[in-house]
Amino acid sequence: MALKKTKVVLVSSGFSRSGGIQEVSSQVANFLRQLPSIDLKILRFPNVNIFARCVRAFSNIITSPNDVFFFMHPHIFHFFTKHWPQSGRPLTIVWAHGIDVWGNFGKQLAPNLDCANKILASSHYTSARIYENFPHANVSVVPLAPFWEPTFHYRSNSASFEILTLARLAGSERYKGHDLVLHALSILKRRGIVINYNIVGRGPDKARLQTMASEFDISSQVFFHGFLPNEKVCEIFARCSVHVMPSFVVKSDHQIWSGEGLGLAYLEAACHGLPSIAADEGGQLDCIRQGETGFLIPPHPAIIADRLEYLFKNREKCRQMGDQARRFVATNFTPLRFTNTIDCAFQEVLEIKGGPPTTHPPVVNGTSF
Repeated sequence: MALKKTKVVLVSSGFSRSGGIQEVSSQVANFLRQLPSIDLKILRFPNVNIFARCVRAFSNIITSPNDVFFFMHPHIFHFFTKHWPQSGRPLTIVWAHGIDVWGNFGKQLAPNLDCANKILASSHYTSARIYENFPHANVSVVPLAPFWEPTFHYRSNSASFEILTLARLAGSERYKGHDLVLHALSILKRRGIVINYNIVGRGPDKARLQTMASEFDISSQVFFHGFLPNEKVCEIFARCSVHVMPSFVVKSDHQIWSGEGLGLAYLEAACHGLPSIAADEGGQLDCIRQGETGFLIPPHPAIIADRLEYLFKNREKCRQMGDQARRFVATNFTPLRFTNTIDCAFQEVLEIKGGPPTTHPPVVNGTSF
């Protein structure tokens, strides 16, 4: 007897490694493709307006009330519920990454988010923000996993002490804290400590950061690598001692907030045995154990400088924290936990209308656990 499949339509703006949302979308798509109980359809929309114009045309995709629409963006879900006919709506799962649902403006972007049958959040910080706006929402936190480089690496025993930030250089993402790190390095230089800073990522903000490094008289210490393929990123990780990304949360009632929904870069750094220095608010709180796998600190250059100086002068402690970070991520942010949480969400949603069970062995990259 043939297995009755559940039709799932996965909707996202993209599936690539160009950003955290696109990478997670790709991870979800890869997982769903491997499930024998699911007939997967993928819809990619570079912007919401295209989706809004076309959504009625997609009604023929759904043939059963037990089929599932999986939205990787809350605001696209809002347009879906706004334009789709009330009768015959499918089951819905919505992924909330971070700033897309934070604060009053986040609620304006997706005012009916609590109408989703299930919401998946990238961090406990995001989950808490959802409950602030929608106290009765059905939310589960998904522990993300650094799928792009699943092998856990040890850092090389290099005698040098270098630091790294892995993030895009976008003017809209200055909350990542490159400015703060540059300022911290200038403070350290005045203390007689010179540390090389590797910046991996591309974007239009590069020229401004180069000018800032020049003004701080640290240009010879700062290396802009641009976008790198995975193997080259691993080489940078291998020669560095600390990952520094002091992303901070900027709150506003009138525009979208800024901050890390989780920060896959913290997990990737931990895979390579690097502790992280991060700001003490945002989704990154899930990734770092204060004083054990890194430091969660107020986003201030002098405090960043102090923590870097401590690790610079205590290399063995730095290595210990990096090893603890690797073990922490290897235990808590695994492909198995990622896929199990998504699988449980599907089972929960299908039970709402008595849909068929989707029980199956968890599958990741073709491997059953």
